[in-house]
Amino acid sequence: MTRGKFLSIILCICFLFGGVAFSGCGSPKEVTLIVLAGQSNMQGFGEVEKLGDVAGEDVQAELVAGYKNFYYSNTTTVPLNFQKYNINLNSVGKTDAQVSQFGPEAGIMFNLHKSFPKKKMYFLKLAVGGATLEKDFCQGGICYDRLVDSTKKAIEYIKKQNEKPVLKILCWMQGESDFLENQYQDNYYNNLVSLKTRYAQDFADYIPNNTLYFVDGAVQLYGWIDSANVERAKVVNAAKQRFADEHEENFFINTVVQDIVQPGVLGLTTIADNLHLDTKSQWKMGDMFGKVVNQILEGEGEE
Repeated sequence: MTRGKFLSIILCICFLFGGVAFSGCGSPKEVTLIVLAGQSNMQGFGEVEKLGDVAGEDVQAELVAGYKNFYYSNTTTVPLNFQKYNINLNSVGKTDAQVSQFGPEAGIMFNLHKSFPKKKMYFLKLAVGGATLEKDFCQGGICYDRLVDSTKKAIEYIKKQNEKPVLKILCWMQGESDFLENQYQDNYYNNLVSLKTRYAQDFADYIPNNTLYFVDGAVQLYGWIDSANVERAKVVNAAKQRFADEHEENFFINTVVQDIVQPGVLGLTTIADNLHLDTKSQWKMGDMFGKVVNQILEGEGEE
């Protein structure tokens, strides 16, 4: 066999089998990225070991076992590290907790897994206790810069999995620090508008139809020693409600409602500091967030 004929045969084989190999790769598959941000009640003080008493032992067991199709990274305490979700991942890197703790992500994923038991999704969290929207999550603020950096790294990680990240929802639970010591409550509406606008602009290439859904929860109104804090909290919640009313892709969850925990008690119950949600209320808040997030994705035709 001549050298020319041999090379021709090799080229034909490469073309035939190479074509098959490349056709199998296809375009990157779209995957949903959901971001959670805010301060300590987004970070979460729910105790995993007490969840069985609150939500049932079957629910606790399900969340401890985790979900193979949901990938989670809490970048509050450690660098980006997506892992298959289980409820104990939220406490990785936390040095201020003696027990494993969870945040609203537990209720969100529990709800989503019912509707999307096989669909792969990514969940990214950055929640810093004591952070303000006014100074920390503003443009150039340390928390906003960390949020942007974590989101960029999450997007790059997803791309490396030969997947196409689609940023659909920003869940927000924050506001206490803006009306307690700092009294930035009168600026809260404008700051909220700026936060979402800026974040959506920064990641416009990954947001379908320029629609970033924004899911927000109310700050607590009761339990404050200083009654003036109640009035300031109402200003923050009014700003959150106004922001949701003005845009159909924004949602405000009234996490301060009567009888949500026990008859005659206003608002979700907290641990001894009257600020951070206890296990029962942390689970309930996450469940409320989860139902809204699930509603959004089902309305988007997510399969």
